Amino acid sequence: MDNYDYDIAVQKQQNGEYSLVEFLLNSSAETAEDFKSFCRQNGLPMDETVAFDFMQKEDAEMETAMALDIF
Repeated sequence: MDNYDYDIAVQKQQNGEYSLVEFLLNSSAETAEDFKSFCRQNGLPMDETVAFDFMQKEDAEMETAMALDIF
């Protein structure tokens, strides 16, 4: 992931310039593709509610991985 792009996306999201969907689509190519795939595979729209659910799913998976010491 390009930290520069991610840092800019974080700043824009925090400043209200980016919605959560825009943040996910602009923070990294991998995150954008994961979000698009999540929506496509589940037949969901790319909207704020789904973006929030996606972020929660990602956070839960990361916490589980850390608890299992996968990283």
